[in-house]
Amino acid sequence: MQATDDKPQGMLYLCATPIGNLDDITLRVLHALEDADIIYCEDTRNSLKLLRHFEITKPLASFHDHSPASRITRILDDVRAGKQVCVISDAGMPVISDPGFDLVNAMREAGLPYTVLPGASASLTALVLSGIAADRFLFEGFLPRKKKDLDARLDALAHETATAILYESPHRLTDTLAALAARWPDRELACVREISKRFEEVVRASCADVLAHFQTNAPRGEFVLILAGASASILSEEDAFAAALTHARALVADGTSTNAAAKDAAARFNLPKRRIYQALLEND
Repeated sequence: MQATDDKPQGMLYLCATPIGNLDDITLRVLHALEDADIIYCEDTRNSLKLLRHFEITKPLASFHDHSPASRITRILDDVRAGKQVCVISDAGMPVISDPGFDLVNAMREAGLPYTVLPGASASLTALVLSGIAADRFLFEGFLPRKKKDLDARLDALAHETATAILYESPHRLTDTLAALAARWPDRELACVREISKRFEEVVRASCADVLAHFQTNAPRGEFVLILAGASASILSEEDAFAAALTHARALVADGTSTNAAAKDAAARFNLPKRRIYQALLEND
């Protein structure tokens, strides 16, 4: 729902916060925090540091992945009561690998006003810093921990030609890099850390070489991994067809016509349109 120039009686603001350098906060977010009647945050201790830095004193309440459902009800009630409500995460944009998805849908269902105040994003900043193709990309977030689930996710990425954005913590980084290197030792990968901070760093090489780097250099800080997509030219014909069909089905699911989806997939994977089109029809 778009914001208007007239300040509504009650409003929920989903506010992006800095991912490192506090100067990256936007003026709109600062004004919203200053005008807020209450601020819901992922971790009140982390948010207090941010608010104290900008000399903002407001009532705080926690809102995170493990909050009870009643917390969403409370937020909706605050907006209904005419309050200016801000929701912030520890860093970056709420909802993206952070709580907020259920809240947004609850607001929509209740017909209550809300808007997003854009700002810092670790995923997009890392993508641009990496220099890896950004014309098509997908956000994977944190990979599964269980081997069966991890293998299934990597199987899906094996044929994906779009760049993938992953998140990882320092104590899990080498395990994740080992899993990527075992699958695609020569695929290009960038590890980005300490975004917008003094020791911001991008390590870009093959998956195998990035793994070797962090096996001798202890990982520190939170990481964003930018994994180059599979090259359509090196896929087997069978794999290329499977990837093309998956792509075409996704387009159809999004409302694209069968003919247009087949044409797009055929051009992307250099395959006959008729074969993909026929496979889509057989699936109907």
